[in-house]
Amino acid sequence: MSRSFPLLIGIVVLMPLAADAPDSGSKGDPGETRLRVGGGVGQYAFIARDCDGAKLSELPVDAVDLGAAAEHRFAGKPLTVGVRGGWTHNEPGTLWERNPDPYAPAVPRAGAFTVSYINPYAALEWRRFGIGAGWIEHDRPLPFGTNDPGTSPQDNPDNGSAHVRIGPRDGVHFQASYLEGVPIYSDGGYFNFGMGFPVSNARLFVGGTAGPMDRMGTTVGLDYPLTPALRAGIRGQSNFDGAGNVGLALEYRIPH
Repeated sequence: MSRSFPLLIGIVVLMPLAADAPDSGSKGDPGETRLRVGGGVGQYAFIARDCDGAKLSELPVDAVDLGAAAEHRFAGKPLTVGVRGGWTHNEPGTLWERNPDPYAPAVPRAGAFTVSYINPYAALEWRRFGIGAGWIEHDRPLPFGTNDPGTSPQDNPDNGSAHVRIGPRDGVHFQASYLEGVPIYSDGGYFNFGMGFPVSNARLFVGGTAGPMDRMGTTVGLDYPLTPALRAGIRGQSNFDGAGNVGLALEYRIPH
């Protein structure tokens, strides 16, 4: 259970903080539906390391991902429900080995593979605090940079999504999320955490990220309003070791 939901323990511990947000989720708060689409490109790698962390082998993978989400926040309540889904295309390159056998045959190019997934979820979103969790169903396990492409589903903690937020979404806040990106690679990576800030009419997010990259990296995102109802976002990630991606997204809001 801890492998599937690495954030749930922290979320449960922080849940009492929601009591400090009596001004949110009130009867006067309007409802809202959000529709989001996004896509991105990038590269990660399946990497084997020795006990000192040095690379023994590396199989680079070029990736493209697409995603969409629909979510509804009920008027006068903190309850939000929604569904995310997406598709990733992964194109492995040529295997590099630190000490290859000079007499061994060349390693053939690995075959491309795709992953499709759907993620229904629910959340409680007060003004100054939010928590959420969901279930992920996929046609094959999501790739992790520390595992081989053929890893069986039980070896990857990819069956659940979760997040926790402290602070108002339209102000300065901290947020950590797991497998909630739209799309799942290029919208912050598998796991990301950091701080969000308002910058004029835009919103800036800066923090750390992990997955499908094999090591932690940095993520930076910027959302900007095109109209009162439509926002555009750009986000990038890198571990400064050859892996990273960039994504674009559009979000449309329908008040109720």
